[in-house]
Amino acid sequence: MTGASPARGDDYLGRAERYAGRKFSRRDDLHRILRAARDPGGEKVFDEVLFLAKFCDRAIGIIRRTGPGTDEVAKLTAELASSTERLATLLGTLLGTPGEAGGGEPANAPRDNESFARLRILIGELAVLKNFELHLEDR
Repeated sequence: MTGASPARGDDYLGRAERYAGRKFSRRDDLHRILRAARDPGGEKVFDEVLFLAKFCDRAIGIIRRTGPGTDEVAKLTAELASSTERLATLLGTLLGTPGEAGGGEPANAPRDNESFARLRILIGELAVLKNFELHLEDR
């Protein structure tokens, strides 16, 4: 299921939360992103955001499990940095705030631990939305 239809409002988030078995902590941000995805061109950007979020979420998990020290992890870390930057840029574009991520952090500014943690939570919740959509496609 691709595309940001008007049906992706609160009910969409509610169904995704039931699918995930938990409430989203960045629900207000997700709702803003969904509303913005209804604008012309927003649907395609939203789909790319979900794709990148899922990649970033999985990459973070792999890096956490394996730790530093291998060439593969170094390559994955570089790809994660690039994908996170692209994700932040797309969120800024989608929300009409170029150069800003979904949490209001400048995309190109160094991230402190707190702002990265907020972005990490948003990435995880967007990845859940991607998984939810894939689940709906399989039905």
